[in-house]
Amino acid sequence: MEKNKHTVSIQSNIERAVRSCYGKIISQLTYHFKSLDLAEEAMQEASISALKHWQERGLASDPQGWLYVTAKRKAIDIIRKNQNHYKKQQNLKAFNEVLASDTFDLDNNQQTHQDRRIELIFTCCHPALDTASQVALTLNTICGFSTDEIAKAFLLKRATMAQRLVRAKQKISKAKIPYSIPTADELEQRLTGVLGVLYLIFNEAYYSKGSQYLSSKALAEEAINLAHLINQQLPNKAELLGLLALMSFNFSRFDARLDKFGRSISLNKQNRALWSDEQIRNGNQYLKSAVALKKVGAYQIQAAISAVHSTSDSFETTDWLQIYGLYQKLLQYHKTPIVELNAAIALAYTGHPKQALQNILSLEQEGQLNGYHLLYASKAFCLKQIGEKESSKAALNKAIELSDNQFQKDFFQQELASWF
Repeated sequence: MEKNKHTVSIQSNIERAVRSCYGKIISQLTYHFKSLDLAEEAMQEASISALKHWQERGLASDPQGWLYVTAKRKAIDIIRKNQNHYKKQQNLKAFNEVLASDTFDLDNNQQTHQDRRIELIFTCCHPALDTASQVALTLNTICGFSTDEIAKAFLLKRATMAQRLVRAKQKISKAKIPYSIPTADELEQRLTGVLGVLYLIFNEAYYSKGSQYLSSKALAEEAINLAHLINQQLPNKAELLGLLALMSFNFSRFDARLDKFGRSISLNKQNRALWSDEQIRNGNQYLKSAVALKKVGAYQIQAAISAVHSTSDSFETTDWLQIYGLYQKLLQYHKTPIVELNAAIALAYTGHPKQALQNILSLEQEGQLNGYHLLYASKAFCLKQIGEKESSKAALNKAIELSDNQFQKDFFQQELASWF
């Protein structure tokens, strides 16, 4: 039994080591070989070799260097065995240059310290791909998450997710989408798309829909780390700094937002002692840097809203009037029903539940959020505030019915019991 536990522990350590540098190596191989398919195939074979060798001899002192050199050798072997394929698929000249010993030194590990992930991030987030494919491809190639893990994250069948990834990679190959940072004239537009994907990944982790979910905290951290990476190579981008601020503020509350059973804890009931002071400081610094650039955008305004929450001593002392004003500003940049709903909630907390309810009823009449559980939870809250007990119960039961997460249902059931 102890031997089995030891074996499992070693395998777990190896898997963690591979994942920790997966994106870096894939991006380096893709940069040199100009083929994502080849990079992934070589990395898969290198990972199998690592599992065998490291179980027998222990983890390499430099796992990333070991994997990189091994994967390069595997890639070269694959090219040599399949030269006819590469002649048909791509210009073999590029591969011949790579095969030349004077241009590709297998024993030089200096390249393992170069981080080429930013080029691959822009490739995965190319506008030729739909948003769902951009998110899945980024998680798969940059973060190293398996098809199974990504499928669970988005509550999809494995076959559906596998097909999505295959189609996305085929499109990259057929469209000859370059592995490069966009030119200056298209950078801002492309960066907006990349930031949108990172925010979707962060939100998917932070507001997880699935009861079984790949480590949501690790995934949220990965989104922040990728934003850090882009910021290091593309500094002084106001909305990038705004997104970093927003994610930092939200991440500061990560450990306080769920109880021991995984049920949501509303903001007014969270233990603020569990909020991360370091993340709040980070958020304030990023927001300050973003504002100094004087290029206001939606992420900066959302970060400012989160900053008010994060720096309030208590829920009761939160400056809801300031938050409502910020939501009105956000609507100038990002007018969506969700933002309008959030603005209505803020208005209710300023002491105007009747007006807030009218805004929510207007949204309900428009119909765009009629399948959204939080519309009815917000409606229930406003109805409760003005003494409409039965209508409030009905709205909260509607929120329970529409919620796709059992933990969220349990939370609403608790609210129902405590309200009435």
